[in-house]
Order: sequence, then structure tokens, then C-alpha cells
Amino acid sequence: LDLNGRPLRMVDTPGHAKHHLCVWDEQSKGLFTGDVYGNSYPELTTVQGRYLTPVTSPVQLDPPAWHASIDKILAMNPERLFLTHYGILEQPAARAEQLHKDLDAYLEMATALPPEGRYEKLFAQINEYHQQQVKAHGCELSNEELDRLIGSDNELCAQGLEVWMQRQERA
Repeated sequence: LDLNGRPLRMVDTPGHAKHHLCVWDEQSKGLFTGDVYGNSYPELTTVQGRYLTPVTSPVQLDPPAWHASIDKILAMNPERLFLTHYGILEQPAARAEQLHKDLDAYLEMATALPPEGRYEKLFAQINEYHQQQVKAHGCELSNEELDRLIGSDNELCAQGLEVWMQRQERA
């Protein structure tokens, strides 16, 4: 796509959803990420940098494709990522490992639980996981403040993982 002399390239990055894409801006050496590189609330930024949370929303979650999309982004060697939620992430490679780890942790939680009551347990476990991770990241928000900030995202993650698990169980 040529935007008044500024070329933008669409990059297929499924995982968060099948239709997901990112937009590469050669001029800035930056990538507009949509949701594939997670959310990063400014309130969770510390001296360690931005804190990212993958949002595993329903209904097209595909974890293996998501991991591949993160790696695809890194292979493009962007200098910065323009996150939809929220801000600019400089040196994106430094946060990729944590994003992979978080996705894997979500999957471990989901696959370890029986179907009965899984959604509610997943929601509670994801909340607890981020409480621990945010503290380790050096953020001093209380659990109540954190819940107000990302609780609805955690609920969406639990919903997406539940739908994904149901799809896996039917396969």
C-alpha cells in the first residue's frame, strides 16, 4: 500500500486471530502490531521496560501460529513496534521471550484443567499469574489496582482459552 509516497507492507500474522495482520513501515523500521504482540499498559512500565500481556481472545486463537508470528516479526528486525494497546515498544526482541513464555503458561494452565469449571479456574489462574509476573517486573500496583486495569483482559483470555480447549477436545 502506498500512502502518499510512503510504502506500507501488510504482513500476515495469525495466532491472535486467523485474519490478523501487521503493517510494516519501512521508513520508521517499525511495525504496527495489532494485537499479536500483546497489550502493554503504561501503568505497568517499570525500569525493566514495558510489561506485555498476550490477549487470547475467542474465537480464532491458534497458539502455534501465534508463536510463529512472533518469530516472524523478530525476523523482520524491527527497531520498534507500534502497539495497538498501548504505545511504542523499542527493542522488541527483548520482550519476545516473555511473550512466548506467557503464551505457554496460559496453555499449560488450560490443558491441566478438566472441562468442568475450567473457565472460572482459568480466569482465577490468569489473574494470579499476572499478579506474580507484574510484581517480578517491579510494578508496585496492588492486586486490586491490577485487577481494575487488566481484569477484563484476563477474562477475555480465559474465554479464548476455553473456546480453544473445546475446539481441541472436539478434534
